[in-house]
Amino acid sequence: MGVILLLISFVLLAVLSTINSVFLPLYYICTFKWKKGLNHFNEWSYRMALSIDQFGNVMCSSMFNRLLIEKNGVKYGGEDMTISYITAMNRNKGTLKVCGIILAVLLDAIDKGHLDKAIYNQQQKDLDAVIRLNK
Repeated sequence: MGVILLLISFVLLAVLSTINSVFLPLYYICTFKWKKGLNHFNEWSYRMALSIDQFGNVMCSSMFNRLLIEKNGVKYGGEDMTISYITAMNRNKGTLKVCGIILAVLLDAIDKGHLDKAIYNQQQKDLDAVIRLNK
């Protein structure tokens, strides 16, 4: 059943992404909501990057678990966690292999403090989830 759901989700993603890629820019152009459109696009881009990161964490978990961390490390593959977060957790735990250390250095070189931000962002998401549950 998992394979069928995966195929359906890929087909829906391809179809709906194509429609959205045409519809949304046309909507903002035709309604003269350029500023709102740019703000929306920036927010959307961030959320897309986050979801792709989470997807990559699941998709590549077997490879990451073998190449980046020691056997006692925090495992990649959680669907709500990013590659950066798991890498940060393993860096802090001291369970990164050489390839994992290289990834950690690259991420922090691209975005200063990236791994620390990843831990903070995950903690904030977890706190937000607890607050929503307690309402």
